[in-house]
Amino acid sequence: ITRPDSTLPALDRAIALLGEGGFLTVVVYPSHEGGSEEADEVNCWFRHLPRDRFRVVHHGHLDATTFSKESPYLLAAWRGK
Repeated sequence: ITRPDSTLPALDRAIALLGEGGFLTVVVYPSHEGGSEEADEVNCWFRHLPRDRFRVVHHGHLDATTFSKESPYLLAAWRGK
C-alpha cells in the first residue's frame, strides 16, 4: 500500500527529472485503506504544478454504473516546451 509520506516525495523527484514534452502519469487507487486521503493529497500536488509549465489531465469514469468515489483514475502532467 502506498502512503502520502512516500508518494509525494517520489512525485517531487519524478517531476524534477521530467524533460520538456514529457509526461508524468499516476494511477490513483483510492479504495485501499488510507487511499482516499492519499488521493486527496496527490490531487492537490497535481493541482499545484505551475500552470505556465505543466498541463494536467484527470481521466476517470463518468458512467454512473461504473463510477464510485473508490474507482481508480489516471492523473497525467505534460511538461510544455
